[in-house]
Amino acid sequence: MKNPGLIVAAAVGLAAGCAGAVRMAPGGKPLTFPAQQAEVGGTLIEARCYFNTGAIGGDHTYCAFMSAKANLPLGVYTDRGEFVFLTSTPSRLAAHMTRRVIVRGVLTPNRQLLRPDAIRVRSGSTWHDVEL
Repeated sequence: MKNPGLIVAAAVGLAAGCAGAVRMAPGGKPLTFPAQQAEVGGTLIEARCYFNTGAIGGDHTYCAFMSAKANLPLGVYTDRGEFVFLTSTPSRLAAHMTRRVIVRGVLTPNRQLLRPDAIRVRSGSTWHDVEL
């Protein structure tokens, strides 16, 4: 990857710009982005180290926690090997970094950006809801 920092910066801008999924087009008409309700399962990770080094979990959990506390971009590394950015507030999810999650919300057609409505986290064999 030539410039992972640029990818993370672009993702932050995309997440901030598309989080509402409705913007104004020239002339004051609403501009909507196609999106659909979806459920994404995988591992909750932070984007910076994932794109720089491929880090997902294990020894990286504390770094992921600190990155989330600093509100750096987060996402889900899916069972399909995809990375899906989340538009939620990262610091609220810090305690759950590198755990298995199921996220329900509005997903863009290219499966790159998800605005969560609900997140469930697995701790051991138990699943619980996370407050957004």
